[in-house]
Amino acid sequence: MDPRLSRVLPRGPRTRLVVAGLYTCFFLGACSPAADTPSVEGGSAPSLEGTAAPAARGLPSVVTLMPDTPTDVVPTEAPVVDQYALRFYPDLLVVRVGQEVEFRNSEDVVHNVRVKYVESDSVLFNVVTPPGQPYRHTFQEPGEYEVTCDIHVGMLSFILVTRAPYAVTAAEDGRYVFPEVPPGRYTRTVWSADPGLQSVDTVEIEAGGS
Repeated sequence: MDPRLSRVLPRGPRTRLVVAGLYTCFFLGACSPAADTPSVEGGSAPSLEGTAAPAARGLPSVVTLMPDTPTDVVPTEAPVVDQYALRFYPDLLVVRVGQEVEFRNSEDVVHNVRVKYVESDSVLFNVVTPPGQPYRHTFQEPGEYEVTCDIHVGMLSFILVTRAPYAVTAAEDGRYVFPEVPPGRYTRTVWSADPGLQSVDTVEIEAGGS
C-alpha cells in the first residue's frame, strides 16, 4: 500500500464510507444494496469476528476476505461517487474488480473528476462533470485510487478496488464481524489510511463455529 494515502484528512463524524455490492456490507453513512450472503447446507454459515487497526486519519479500517477458490461473480449495480457542497461523497468507496462506478455532480457548479492510480502515480482518467451529466468507469485493476477535482483544490476521496468477494468496515476501535462466511481458507487483508497499520494474513473458517 502506498504511503501517499497519508494525505487523507480527518473529517470527524462527517466521514462516510461505502462498501458496494460485496457479499457482506457494513458501512458508515450510506451503502449500496449488498448481494445475498451465501449459506452452507444444513444451516447458516459460520461467523468471523476480529480486531483490525483502529480508525486512522478519520477513516475506519477495511477488512477483506479472499477465498482460496475465488469467485468471478461481479456486482451489477453501479455505486455512486457524488460531488456536492464542494466535497466528494463518500470519502472512501470499496468496489470489486470489473465493477462500474458512476461519478455525479449534484450541484450547480462545474466540477471535474481526476482519478489517479496510487501505486504507479499515473492518472487513469480526468473528465469534466457538468451538473446532471454523470460519467461511468469500470475499474479493472485492484488497488487504491485517489479522486480529486482540479477546479476545487481540497476535494479528495479514495476508491479501493479489490478482487475479494467479502468486505467489512471496522468500528472506530478496529472491531469487525463477518456474520456469515462459508467454511474454508481465506486471505485476510486489512487496509488502513495509515500504511503502517495495514496487514495480510490467512485465516481458516470451520463449519459450525465462530
